[in-house]
Amino acid sequence: MSANKRLILDLCLPVYNEEVILASNVQRVVDFIHKSDLKVDCRIVILVNGSTDRSAQIARALAERWPDLVDFRDYPAGGRGHTLLAYADTSQADWWGYMDIDLAVDLADLPQLLTMVASKAADLVVASRFLSGASCSRSFSRELISSIYNWLARCFLGTSIKDHQCGCKFISRSWWKTIRPRLKDTNWFLDTEMIAWTAKLGGRVLEYPVHWVDNRHLIRSTKVKLGRDIINFITNLFQLRRRLKAEHHN
Repeated sequence: MSANKRLILDLCLPVYNEEVILASNVQRVVDFIHKSDLKVDCRIVILVNGSTDRSAQIARALAERWPDLVDFRDYPAGGRGHTLLAYADTSQADWWGYMDIDLAVDLADLPQLLTMVASKAADLVVASRFLSGASCSRSFSRELISSIYNWLARCFLGTSIKDHQCGCKFISRSWWKTIRPRLKDTNWFLDTEMIAWTAKLGGRVLEYPVHWVDNRHLIRSTKVKLGRDIINFITNLFQLRRRLKAEHHN
């Protein structure tokens, strides 16, 4: 690739039973891309995973409406992490990344995130709700468990990252090939694994403060179960720490 050629980025939108918001939110992303200079050539990839509603049909129609900008994949089984892993292993883009389809991360933050991608100053770009300059609006229970989790992650893994689980990250294809063999989780812990292995193997991680709003609290109750989730977090973190230490001795 020549020095002046723009990077190609696959912007993945994981989808699980999102027929209510899918079309309108993809429209918002399409409109935003059309009116913005994102410093990279961006393609939207809708990743439908295990949905039992009309998400796959809606995604197909959106891809037909904007064939040069929108693509989709339908994975009948597997969670969010499984779907991201499956697609990333096939992506030919220079970079790939993902945002939650509820667009909790403000689209206004996307240009700066992708400017960091285009600068090639990092291998992994992480949206953060906890850096100075960020804002986050969500329930007390979700705020509490997220704060506890990030504190535990820094203690267990020795990272300096403020936000391990924000659903918005971008990674270069070359670095993905480096860390991919070490990634095990097929659900929500994948975000943390990507950060931990990048730090362990000497990759460059950049965080950027974003404006994040819980867009779901009015239409569904929280799935947070404080005791259960903390136990799961500690178990996952302990297992990952063992694998990181084993890497050091290999």
